[in-house]
Amino acid sequence: MKKYVLLILLLFYLLMLPGCSLHSGTFYSPDKNISVKFSLKHNNPVFDVVYHSRYLLTGSSLGLSLSDSSLEGGFSCTDIRHTEKDTVWHPVIGKNSTVRNRYNEWTIKLKGKRAPHRRMNIIFRLYDDGIALRYLFPEQKGLDTFTISRDLTTFSFVNNLTWWSANGEHANLGPLRMTAMPKEMRLPLLAHELDDIWLAIHEAAIYHYSPFLLTPGEKAQSLACSLMPSRGKTGIPTSWRVLFIGNSPGHFLE
Repeated sequence: MKKYVLLILLLFYLLMLPGCSLHSGTFYSPDKNISVKFSLKHNNPVFDVVYHSRYLLTGSSLGLSLSDSSLEGGFSCTDIRHTEKDTVWHPVIGKNSTVRNRYNEWTIKLKGKRAPHRRMNIIFRLYDDGIALRYLFPEQKGLDTFTISRDLTTFSFVNNLTWWSANGEHANLGPLRMTAMPKEMRLPLLAHELDDIWLAIHEAAIYHYSPFLLTPGEKAQSLACSLMPSRGKTGIPTSWRVLFIGNSPGHFLE
């Protein structure tokens, strides 16, 4: 009898882990209009982005590669943690004296399937006007410093968008279609979906790692994050990969 009770308690505990038992989870913005669908496909993390029940991104890749190849072989999900924040901060300059900082955050804890079983966290923040994601290697045995050799993050769009991007000291690129992408695109990148949906890709909190550029992804209509080899340390997160979503280009300036 005692064994059956323990088994029931174990099953209950596994079901209480949000998404881990099924290697997936759905995360929502505070207003519920934006959602991220996370899953492990062939043991590798991927995500979709949905806006007002409409898929904008699907099957987009997540992850990093290290120079020692210790992340090869895929992952299992060990936990997903959720927090919420709703505060106000006061910018030094700008047209608004106060800015509301409201988001839902999910930390996905992954563990490598192959030795040395490296642990990597993927952190999502969902706002009412977009999403942000970054990576963190928590402190762990046998890993202190490391070199990121490749960023595996992609933005795989459902539709063939029209886009514009910064181009350094030269004239901005665009308007161009996703089928006419150069080898590199600088941030920010602005894109027009069908109807009245506008998107922008940017980077935030670039403190400790190399900034990334955008390059054509392996899939049609996809963009890949590309960075120079970058030294890192456990406990220090990467910059944020940011996707803004709005109904006009001016929405991103408000």
